[in-house]
Amino acid sequence: MRRVSRLLGNSPLSGGTRLLRIGEVDVPLETIRPGHWFHLELGEQVFALPVLDCSPRENWIAFQLGAQYASWAATAATGSACRLSGPMGQAAPPACAGHRILLAADSTGLPALLFAARIGLPIHLALIGLTENEPAPVRLRPSRFLVRGLPAEAIAGIAVLENAGIPSRVCCQDPLPGCHQGDVAAMLSAYLAERSARWRWETTIQVYGESRTIAALERLELRAGRVQAITLPRTTDTAATD
Repeated sequence: MRRVSRLLGNSPLSGGTRLLRIGEVDVPLETIRPGHWFHLELGEQVFALPVLDCSPRENWIAFQLGAQYASWAATAATGSACRLSGPMGQAAPPACAGHRILLAADSTGLPALLFAARIGLPIHLALIGLTENEPAPVRLRPSRFLVRGLPAEAIAGIAVLENAGIPSRVCCQDPLPGCHQGDVAAMLSAYLAERSARWRWETTIQVYGESRTIAALERLELRAGRVQAITLPRTTDTAATD
């Protein structure tokens, strides 16, 4: 059902994206997990957005809105009424006991990946494939972690993950300094090829993204102990209806 909420915050993020923080949420936020997404009705637009963060204690939930909507979203005033429909989608199940966790995501799944890091999952490595022809939606920095089995030019990590002690690497189909030019499935495959069969068997891969990303990465299922694929919708900006 759609619930009336309030826009508590609307601020710029990296790459021209926007951070939208919604309060007065009539949803049990302690049940929200990485992979959940909502329809957010703001003004005359409706967006499908994966959860970036939430606070059950303070009763707010946060989303990252893509740069293509930034000029419109910047005009939405703090305190504006909005509506949430959700949660929708499939939350990532727990990893197998004793398994290390590898995370992989495309640009659509990146907020869910960041949410997984925020809730303290024991993440061994995060690999991200960015959409071509767009600025990076997160701040990149040279990684301080050495990761064997990845292309030598892949030295950029995601700053917020690196600051949390989580090794990360980034790829993009377009040339991007410090990033591997290619797709995330190929980068993950190269990384797994350098690991032993036992190491891979004791690993859970969680994948967040659009259906084409999921299809590419699910083909790696026999290369790891477990693959958990979470399909997320592309952000939409359709007109709101009653």
